[in-house]
Amino acid sequence: MFRIKAVTALLAETVPGGEIANVEAQFPDEFDELFELVDVESTPWEGAST
Repeated sequence: MFRIKAVTALLAETVPGGEIANVEAQFPDEFDELFELVDVESTPWEGAST
């Protein structure tokens, strides 16, 4: 599930003009969890060290 959320967050960064909100609106409410990393201050992978 985490990977799906990460891909959704990446798409939100690359899709212009907040269009990801239009995509999110087309899903039923039970899919809201997929978009929880969209527009967060910092994502879990930003602070990860290699």
